Amino acid sequence: NSEAEVHIIASSVQVLSEEHGYEKWANLPRSRQRLFDLLERTQPYRTILLSGDRHISELARIDLEGLDYPLFELTSSGLTHTWGSVGEEPNKYRQGNIIAKLAYGLIKIDWSGPEPKIQLEVNGLENANYLDIDLPL
Repeated sequence: NSEAEVHIIASSVQVLSEEHGYEKWANLPRSRQRLFDLLERTQPYRTILLSGDRHISELARIDLEGLDYPLFELTSSGLTHTWGSVGEEPNKYRQGNIIAKLAYGLIKIDWSGPEPKIQLEVNGLENANYLDIDLPL
């Protein structure tokens, strides 16, 4: 019954990714589907998923059949350590590339207009910007 204009769901492990061999919601398929069913049934306005614990950063997107907008997940991990290099790691929901650098995720919400504008970023040392995307409404 939330009337919030933006909903943020945080998870210690990735929600959307299915292929990698580490901890993820896909290891618990009934719980993952239950979350997706809940989102489709309740239609919370502008939901964003946040996750970590991967020693990488990446952006993923899924189009759930019963949700009226694409669901994005920003994974940010590695403020103090990260993988030295990244081999091939499939993620059919990934948008862009894996970021294997010391980094942090940032959500910017501009409330000044009639509709909030949401921007997701992954930034790093010396003002490096590795990802910068405006989410569609």
